[in-house]
Amino acid sequence: MRKPGSPGAPTDAAFEQAAKTAKAMGGYTDRWAMARGGKAAERKYANGTTYKDSEGKTHKRVAHPGTKRGDAYCARSSGQKSKDGTKSAKLRARRKAWGCRGKKSVK
Repeated sequence: MRKPGSPGAPTDAAFEQAAKTAKAMGGYTDRWAMARGGKAAERKYANGTTYKDSEGKTHKRVAHPGTKRGDAYCARSSGQKSKDGTKSAKLRARRKAWGCRGKKSVK
């Protein structure tokens, strides 16, 4: 970080604005940290992901809870963890969408 008063250094007003923004976001200092809270991640990943087929058409990959396909996803994702040993917000949101209870998928 640059020394106070040097060109390009943040001003006192910039620090005050950053503090206001963090307070408005519930104490989080960035949007990624806010997404780790769970609710924002659930909304972000609720509708699944998209992909393009060979003809260039866009399709959604959506969850199918309570099916064999759901059971396969739940079993596969049950052992996935992030580097710190916890499940990420994205993984928790997707497992919730698939209706995962352990290694089984339920409606």
